[in-house]
Amino acid sequence: NDYFVEAIKKYPGRLKAVALVDPLKGESGACELAQIYENSDLFGFKIEVNSTFQCNTNGRMTDKVMEPIWECVNQYEQPVFIHELRDCDLDDTLKLSNKYKKVKFIICHMGADSCFGNNIRKENYDILLDAVKRSENIYLDTSSVPFYFNEEYPFPTSVRIIEKAYNTVGAERIMWSSDYPGMCNFATLQQLINLVKNQCKHISDEDKELIMGKNAEKILFNK
Repeated sequence: NDYFVEAIKKYPGRLKAVALVDPLKGESGACELAQIYENSDLFGFKIEVNSTFQCNTNGRMTDKVMEPIWECVNQYEQPVFIHELRDCDLDDTLKLSNKYKKVKFIICHMGADSCFGNNIRKENYDILLDAVKRSENIYLDTSSVPFYFNEEYPFPTSVRIIEKAYNTVGAERIMWSSDYPGMCNFATLQQLINLVKNQCKHISDEDKELIMGKNAEKILFNK
């Protein structure tokens, strides 16, 4: 967290950084998070399901131990970034979004492993899109989608996935993202930009402006 604060100070107005606490610390973790919100420029919260529950593979985001964390981010009206892993994570995200209405839930990587990983339900991506469509506070980011498929640029499968989301939930619920620097093992930064800007030909230019920056500016920078 201290490192992130230092980075923000070096590039004011350009960077935002997400606060990190152990969500399994429960009440003490929530108090720590509240102190960060009160006394620093950090915002939001990120949960990687895989690492969070690595020592308890039956753990769920809706477990009672995590309630204080969700109550805290809801009180401060902070966004939450979720990297999903399992079938049940889709169900838990929808339950959380219904309960904590002041939180904007951003599903990283268009659903990540819960939609494109091995040994998951084939219909999971449709389930996710339906949840986003029916909710008022769930969003998708486009980062890392090409990672899940053995393709090179221009990533036709990723194009179909992004355009399907656009046709189902609309441009207002999608944000371009790079997952830098890891994705630079698979594509240049310009190619990741062009994945939406040039290759998603069924998305209007006006809606691309929302996806490529305006949505993030509104949600993350409150502009």
